[in-house]
Amino acid sequence: MARRYNRAEKEKWAVPLTPPPKRPPVRIPANNTEDLVAANRLTIIGRVTNPTLQKLRVVLDFMTQVWNLESRADGRVLGLDKFQVKFESEADLLAVLEKGPYHYKRWMLLLQRWEPIVSKRFPSNISFCVRIHGIPLHYWHDSTIKTIGTELGPCTIFYVKEAKIRVEVNGLQPLIMNLEIELPSADIIEVEFEYIKIEKHCFTCFSLFHEECDCPHRDPRAPAPKDRTLGIIQAIALQRIEAEKRRHDERRGFRRPDDTRSSFNSQDNRYSQSRRDHPSNNYHHERRDDRRQPFISSRTARPNTSYRRNNSSTM
Repeated sequence: MARRYNRAEKEKWAVPLTPPPKRPPVRIPANNTEDLVAANRLTIIGRVTNPTLQKLRVVLDFMTQVWNLESRADGRVLGLDKFQVKFESEADLLAVLEKGPYHYKRWMLLLQRWEPIVSKRFPSNISFCVRIHGIPLHYWHDSTIKTIGTELGPCTIFYVKEAKIRVEVNGLQPLIMNLEIELPSADIIEVEFEYIKIEKHCFTCFSLFHEECDCPHRDPRAPAPKDRTLGIIQAIALQRIEAEKRRHDERRGFRRPDDTRSSFNSQDNRYSQSRRDHPSNNYHHERRDDRRQPFISSRTARPNTSYRRNNSSTM
C-alpha cells in the first residue's frame, strides 16, 4: 500500500514562487534646470513630525496665517509628511526662518530652505534658540559658548550673558541634552542644553517624532516622568502640561477630587450659616424676589397709571 503524505510534507516539495523581475528605472532626458532652480529659489520645504495629527493642508493654511502671508505665500502638499511654501520675497522667507521654531498641535515642524538636491532625509533641520547651563563663570567667554554650540550644529551667538545661541540641529536625530566638556584646567564637567520653544518630544531618547509612551528604548519598569529626576527641558514641559490640564479643567468646570470636596464643604457651611442667620419666611421671600427680578428689570421704571388716566379721560 502506497504511503500517503500529509499536507506539511507536501508543502516541503512545493516549488517556491520566484518574484517577477524588477522593472528597470526609466531614464529621463537631461535638461537645463537653471530656470527651475531660479524659480524655486524662494521656497521652504517643511516636514511634520506627527502626520496622523498634523494634516498637511491644515498646517499650510494655519502657518500662512501665523506668518501673516496669506496673499504672499503659495503652499503645496508634497507626499504624506512634507509640504512646500513659495514666497514672493527674500525678506519674507528669511523672516519666517528667523522666527522659528514652529509647531502645530504641540508637534514640531522641520523647516529648511530648498536646495537642488535629491534626498529622502531632506528637510532635516530645525532652528532652535538654545541656552547652555553649567558653564563656570571664569570660562564664560564667546569662544567657550561658540565651541560648545558647534557640537550641536551650525550656530551663532544670540546673547552672551545668558549663554544663548541660535543653532540649526538635525531634527531627524534625537536631540542632544547633555554634553561633557574638558576645561583648560583638565577638569571635565557636564553642561545641559535648554531648547527654547520646544514642544512634544520623547523624555527617554529625546526624539521629536514620538512621545515617551511610544519610545522603543523605554524601560517598561521605569517610573513615570513626574516620579523621577528630569532635565531642564523635561521639567519645564511637565509643568506646562500640568498647567494646561488645570486650565482645561477650569474651562470645563471640572475640579479635582480634593478641590471638589473642599468646595462641597464650603458650600455646606455657607448654606448652614444662611439658614441660621435668616428666618425661613425671609428665605422663601428672597427666592420669590429672585425669580421675579428678571421680569421687573425689563419693565419701565415709571408706572403706567398716567397713561391709563389720560386714555380714560379722552374716551
